[in-house]
Amino acid sequence: MRRNRPARRGALLIAVCVAMFLFAAAAGLMLDVSRMMLIQKELKVRTDAAALAGAVELDGTAAGLERARMAASSEAGSATIEFAGGDQWTADPADPAAITQIRVAGSVPVPLTLVRIVVRQDTAHVSTRSTARMGEGATLAELVR
Repeated sequence: MRRNRPARRGALLIAVCVAMFLFAAAAGLMLDVSRMMLIQKELKVRTDAAALAGAVELDGTAAGLERARMAASSEAGSATIEFAGGDQWTADPADPAAITQIRVAGSVPVPLTLVRIVVRQDTAHVSTRSTARMGEGATLAELVR
């Protein structure tokens, strides 16, 4: 005797295909996000090093300001470099004697692999910035968080 059951042939195949698609999408998302996080951490290390290298050179003179700019540029490449004595940031300060802080900002494009299907773009940009200031000693610099 056969029971009258609805035909369910192929239902498991469809469920497995949907699950595999979702797994592949999640793996692609994890791959792209982890790559972006890794590149951002590497960029943060570079901007930290550039800010510290620049802060060590700040001595209150125009020559010290230029040395700070050159030291930061050599560490961070094409980053944006700004200076401040208080809370006003500028790329070209008028009074080098008042400058005690340097801020280095960097941004890089990260190629996307599987997420570009969803967001419809080939790259994402990660950016970070680091600020350092001169401490009490002549050669003591510290990162400002």
